[in-house]
Amino acid sequence: MTKIFISHTGDQGLLVKKLVNELRRAGQHVFVDLDMLPDDDVTQQITDGLEAAEVFVLVISGEIPEWTANEIEVARVYGRSRRMLIIPVLIGDGRVPPQLKYSKAVKAGEREPSAYIADILAIIEGDKKRSEIFAARKVEVEKDLAVFVNEAVVRQQEHEAKNRRAAQLWHGAGIVFLLLVLGFAGASSYTALTMPSNTTTYTGVLIIGLLNLVIVGVLTALARYAHALGKSYMSESLKSSDRIHAIQFGKFFLSAYGEKLSPTEVKEAFQHWNIDRTSTFASLDSKEIDPQIYALVSQLVGALSNRKVA
Repeated sequence: MTKIFISHTGDQGLLVKKLVNELRRAGQHVFVDLDMLPDDDVTQQITDGLEAAEVFVLVISGEIPEWTANEIEVARVYGRSRRMLIIPVLIGDGRVPPQLKYSKAVKAGEREPSAYIADILAIIEGDKKRSEIFAARKVEVEKDLAVFVNEAVVRQQEHEAKNRRAAQLWHGAGIVFLLLVLGFAGASSYTALTMPSNTTTYTGVLIIGLLNLVIVGVLTALARYAHALGKSYMSESLKSSDRIHAIQFGKFFLSAYGEKLSPTEVKEAFQHWNIDRTSTFASLDSKEIDPQIYALVSQLVGALSNRKVA
């Protein structure tokens, strides 16, 4: 049973009553102002009827009076908010008003309601089937979207954890390399201080100095490299965290307002999902890691040469 509100232009009372009877015989629940009693609150009755109606049938046989125009506007508002079906029924030379030009009309002409009642019921039944298909499809889309969003969150959580662990490992490796630099430098200094002066030669000092310089430079470069990789992995981990936050916000927005959202609004709800931020791996600069051993060796050789000349 469908709740139907019938509006009319006021000059076809007998025909409207026949149409109401046909619809009621077909098992439909019909509201029409012709059923109201003289002491009824007309405005309240019409408002309640429009609020409860699923279908708005407008019988048009001539010019549309102001009260009927008001009912049309209210029906259009309800139609946008909760899909109220509007069916114009054109009697004689009646025409569809401009604001209802996209509604499917029934051209009754001079026929009796019994001759076109099937057309009205067919439009109502077709709209019901479309609504059922739309509702079923919506449930499927919501399920698919929920699965997709959950999978995306899980993947981002895995990426976040993996990148965070890698960042911690590389930062730890950097600390180890720095400790090795300190240890090797300390050992070299101790050896140099404890070595008898009569056993040292210029060539020996030069070779030991170069070896120490190379080893310290390589360890320092490895420490820088480990620190740079740790920083990059941590940046990727934070990016995954930001994406998870964006996905969760979009999921909340969709669950709260999903029924009222258009495809464009759904897309905008998840617009920060794919964060457009350059990966720090692409910005790694070899100059920051290069220990500049050649330059240091040149400086050391120059210093020793000057000392020898002196």
